Amino acid sequence: MTMGFKKWAAYGILAAGATLFLSAAFTVVSILYGMSWSDVTAPPLLGNRPEVISRLTDGQPDVRPFSFLIVGDTQSKTIFENFFLKVALDVAPDFGVVVGDFVANPEMNRHRFFMGEFGEWNMTFPVFLIAGNHDIVTNHETGLDWLRDPVYEKDFEKLYGPANFSFIYRGCLFIGLNDVYTIDYFDYVKDVLSHRPPDILMTFVFMHIAPKSLSPLLQTRQMEGEEEFKRLMETYDVDYVLAGDFHSYLRMDRNNTEYIITGGGGATLHGGARSFHHAVLMTVDPARDRADETIYSFRPTLDVGDDIEIAMICGIYPVFEQHPLGWVALFTLIAAAAAGLVAFLLVRITRKRRGLRRIGA
Repeated sequence: MTMGFKKWAAYGILAAGATLFLSAAFTVVSILYGMSWSDVTAPPLLGNRPEVISRLTDGQPDVRPFSFLIVGDTQSKTIFENFFLKVALDVAPDFGVVVGDFVANPEMNRHRFFMGEFGEWNMTFPVFLIAGNHDIVTNHETGLDWLRDPVYEKDFEKLYGPANFSFIYRGCLFIGLNDVYTIDYFDYVKDVLSHRPPDILMTFVFMHIAPKSLSPLLQTRQMEGEEEFKRLMETYDVDYVLAGDFHSYLRMDRNNTEYIITGGGGATLHGGARSFHHAVLMTVDPARDRADETIYSFRPTLDVGDDIEIAMICGIYPVFEQHPLGWVALFTLIAAAAAGLVAFLLVRITRKRRGLRRIGA
């Protein structure tokens, strides 16, 4: 029994040492991999910078029909990536808009992962970004000490360009707003609408948080200045307001403005069994003052590879990036693994020598 116990003890030491060694190796790989993502920037067709918007300028002030893809609350889930690669690139819209919450948490490494992933998708059309409450934090928010390297609006604008932006394309005015816990957007959208050229045929407004008072079904956070916003949309006869935040799909008409809520891009659904993951393709015919929707639904998928990448880039690497004591823990882990393996080898060598002595005797 004593020999059996020693045998299993030796294997236990080996298993513990091997586990520690593999953990240390994975941590080292995670650090190196995370470092390789530290200088990732937005690809040329992603964001709200003037050079991205300029990609839509074809030099012809016509009003030909066009299309754009809209999706919300993707939170870097693989479900939308698969849809994008299989459908969106084939549909080839003129541009796309993500109406907020395109990352899971407002941390810099989450944004780096998002930009890096998008850069691998070989985009053929511009994609504009609306800031969501998962994408940025505001100065007056509290209880966010757990965030590593939080991203504020100023950081968002360094990465992607203005949080409030507008452009004209084929006779239509498009306005993107940051309405996350702020009413600062109001003066901007009012100014753009008040200076809208008289020949504009249709107007579209993108935001993350829709007016909660639109419907009792709208389970979302409160939009700052929502009553003033709705009156402004009515005053300037805005055709469409498109938003996310509510992880489902809703469409309603309020005073001749169509409000479309499309937050089913990948995050956990709201609204029960009636909700589904989806993206919306808007086909616009400016000359006829018409926009039609095509709703694409898609099923959840599992991608362990992406989950591991996120754990490495957004979980393990930031700990060592911001906390030097993490390195002490890592070297301790490596030392413990080495000690365990050395102990196992010593036990095995000792047992072999004893066996040889018995045979010699």
